[in-house]
Amino acid sequence: YWVDSQKFLLYEVNPNFSDYVELEVIDHLTGNSNLSNCAITEFLVDEEKMELLNDLKTMLKKNIRKYGMFIALFAIMLVFSILSDGVFMSPRNISNLINSMGYIAVLAVGMTLILIIKHIDLSVGYVAGFLGAVAAMLMTSLNLPVLVVIPIILMLGILIGLFNGFMVAKLQLPAFVVSLAGMLIFRGALLQVTAKTGTIIIPNKTFNNIGVGYIPDPVKLIPGFHTLTLVLGALFIVFFILSQFKNRKNKLKYQFEVVPIKIFYIKLVFVSALIAYVTYILSDYNGLSWTVVIVLIVVALYHFLTTKTVLGRHIYAVGGNDEAAKNQQNDLLDTGDIRPHARCPPSSPGTACHISPRS
Repeated sequence: YWVDSQKFLLYEVNPNFSDYVELEVIDHLTGNSNLSNCAITEFLVDEEKMELLNDLKTMLKKNIRKYGMFIALFAIMLVFSILSDGVFMSPRNISNLINSMGYIAVLAVGMTLILIIKHIDLSVGYVAGFLGAVAAMLMTSLNLPVLVVIPIILMLGILIGLFNGFMVAKLQLPAFVVSLAGMLIFRGALLQVTAKTGTIIIPNKTFNNIGVGYIPDPVKLIPGFHTLTLVLGALFIVFFILSQFKNRKNKLKYQFEVVPIKIFYIKLVFVSALIAYVTYILSDYNGLSWTVVIVLIVVALYHFLTTKTVLGRHIYAVGGNDEAAKNQQNDLLDTGDIRPHARCPPSSPGTACHISPRS
């Protein structure tokens, strides 16, 4: 604690934090002190620990909703691991869990954009089921190849999404009503498609590998482990660390608030260790599945859409404050310039941006 330009005071806080006891005045120029270097060093270390704990508490308070899901997930995994004597965290079970949740992850990524703009889609589950049944019928009844069926299904999904979007955006119908009607329609359509056969068995090996297959391992350097999975995991950790440093640099450049540097390093170490652990678990079984590869590709595409495109900026602007976005658009139209210039860091979606018309 600086008193003047030449001296500073060391304080020791008593247990009830009610007052301060002055220990020593150290001459800033001569360094004369009755305290030993060990005592001063211990005091400074304790101060750093307290500062780190306070930063962690502040970050958790500000992001309790963000980190609450991860805390709950960790608690669930811990409970099931104890109840199953460690079987829950076995490589085989973790791999099966990830594969079974792959389609849910893909649907969740798409639903994220809808939730950002404060809407909802109740029909997404039955639409996915209906399109899956149509794909199965095309391959079993019409004997179409996989490379033909997949584009057809994607086009049908796009058309269904455009229809729902038209009803909500242009006709101003509530998204809840539109998606509820869609859920009932596609539930009936799913029953109609599968009415004759019920469960549809697909003999196509290529199509089945998308859901239950694993990527090959041409390297095979480490016996008992999927080497390519380990290499991809290491590359992903490097990519994550570099992207985090770049993101932090961009935020500092545009004077956005960032977490303290120590918390930043703790986050890097924790997430990197988590990625390394999951990679190790998967490589100990059969490696990465094609389901995981598809999920990562979808996440990467949507990340690029939301952080690097004008459409992504508009989605976050409308979701953050639709009235402010509408008023900003009206102001630009009144001035004759409809190209807003946003001073935002390239990789920080959802943060506030200063928007001004281009000159």
